[in-house]
Amino acid sequence: SPPRKIDPLGLFLNFNVALFSIYGYFLSPFLYYVDLDPGYLFTRYVLHLEVTTLSYRLFTHSLRFLQVLVIFQVSRHLPILISSLSLFITILLDAIYKLELRAVLIRSTADLQIRKHRELALILQLVGGVVAPATAIMMGLGLLMSVVYNFVTIRLYSVIPMPLYLYFPSVSVLIPVIIEALLPFGIRLNEKAVQLRNKWDRELERCGDRKKATPLPPKNEQSMHPIEQFYRIHYASFLLVFGFVSFFAMRNDKSAARGRKWRTSEAYLHLLEFLGGWVGSLCAQVLFCHKIRKASYQLVYWFIVMFHVVFMTKELFNCVDTVVKLFT
Repeated sequence: SPPRKIDPLGLFLNFNVALFSIYGYFLSPFLYYVDLDPGYLFTRYVLHLEVTTLSYRLFTHSLRFLQVLVIFQVSRHLPILISSLSLFITILLDAIYKLELRAVLIRSTADLQIRKHRELALILQLVGGVVAPATAIMMGLGLLMSVVYNFVTIRLYSVIPMPLYLYFPSVSVLIPVIIEALLPFGIRLNEKAVQLRNKWDRELERCGDRKKATPLPPKNEQSMHPIEQFYRIHYASFLLVFGFVSFFAMRNDKSAARGRKWRTSEAYLHLLEFLGGWVGSLCAQVLFCHKIRKASYQLVYWFIVMFHVVFMTKELFNCVDTVVKLFT
């Protein structure tokens, strides 16, 4: 019997599902039981909240329990999203391959020409309207998280205690692995779609019955609206630019506090965080131990963080809803 070839996509998808299942359904309850979950370590070592009253304990345990439920849902939906996107791209590549083989037969009959041309139009609509936005959003979020986690891994080794620190290098390694596995699919899909479109255009030019064929959609007909592209691109730019500005503003404020000089206004710091600098502000707070015990500042800061997290989650699930509506 011929030797069996290793399926890298199957290995990656099985590893992805097994990894999130082990962490989400087995490791997270165990960490909650031994007080090593991310929520507990964050409140203890970053926010320095060590109140021992009964009401505080009930409140923190409720939040930590909700955290476990959130991890369950993330561990359930993220593998489904990654696996569905990978298999969806694989199916599209197979369909493109079959259409490419049949492109030379386009002049046989007019009915075959029209039917296959409509299949090609549907393929390009799926590529432009579903796969491209989904891949762009996933890669953008992955790149943003990778930068943050790599910064924490490299620069904050001596600042963050070891139990909490172990979360950062593990995630900073996992994100590039997922991107490295998904990126070739997107590149190959775009290349094949362009090659197939050009090949069918040449065949249709030679066909005398071209007017009966359903016209191919323009490249950007089914893509995201230009306004959506505009604010998403600028939002990602704001996260990067104002992240650096907020980080250096917090560092200067810490230096001014030590030298008893004119301090930076908290309203100005919160404005930078609202415009996208919340990641840089968090890195500065942890690195310089600045304003982490000031309750009024932390309340406004985490309200801003929750606003950005909700916005980013909404944009991510808008893409997922597009995929669901397409097949229902």
